[in-house]
Amino acid sequence: CLATITASADIINLTPKPKDMTTRGGTLVINRASTVGCVGLPDSIIAEADKFINDINTATPLEMSKANTGQGNINLTQTPSYPAEGYKLDITAEGISIEATTTAGFYYAFQSIKKMLPQNVMAGVKDPSVTQYTLPLVTINDEPRYGYRGFMLDVSRHFFTVAEVKRMIDIMAAYKMNVFHWHLTDDQGWRIEIKKYPKLTEVGSIRTNSWTVDMKYGDYWTNEQYGPYYYTQEDIAEIIDYCHQRHIKVIPEVDMPGHFVAAMTSYPQYSCNPSGN
Repeated sequence: CLATITASADIINLTPKPKDMTTRGGTLVINRASTVGCVGLPDSIIAEADKFINDINTATPLEMSKANTGQGNINLTQTPSYPAEGYKLDITAEGISIEATTTAGFYYAFQSIKKMLPQNVMAGVKDPSVTQYTLPLVTINDEPRYGYRGFMLDVSRHFFTVAEVKRMIDIMAAYKMNVFHWHLTDDQGWRIEIKKYPKLTEVGSIRTNSWTVDMKYGDYWTNEQYGPYYYTQEDIAEIIDYCHQRHIKVIPEVDMPGHFVAAMTSYPQYSCNPSGN
């Protein structure tokens, strides 16, 4: 048996709020060796089940696995009736069922499950103080209200490392955001490697005597070099792949002809005023 019935959960912690959610009294206690039934489904959906199992086993002492045949404690069913990112999640005393049409639908259902478990699960870290992993008994029919759920990161004015960008993408995924608007160039710095034009990063990724703002004292100049800071093409590909695994589209922003000072400094011959500052 996957679960036992205990007192009803007072709060179901889901942000964004699902389109429709019906709660019942009691909770589901996940046993150590729970299984996910996904036999016969497309490889992309099975891959989502594998990622979910890995996330659970990484953050908890549970030893979840895929069911070798037939049904598991958590069962996936692909049906043609749901919108692209929609899903139905039904948690009962007998187990969990997920219905969706697309791989993204199953991904968002798994995100909802992780959000309703103790917070260390979504954080991806073990917490020895958590001895039991429970879910509320609930039926969720969900689909996004908006097709574009975006987050914009400006790495031109202030650079973020690959690890920091990935952390932000993880937070986006936790809140079911699906578009990463990556602001890679501006007057203050060029942050993407273009092998045909190496000076864009050799020169344009550096600024001297950089202007910044302090919350207490206001604007000031640092008199220090900022950079060189930029992403190699391998870094870019790594982050794009990281986004795609989380069903996040990447929109790169490369500004021109305005906000193009970093590029003009690197290649002044392309400026309308090549002898200017």
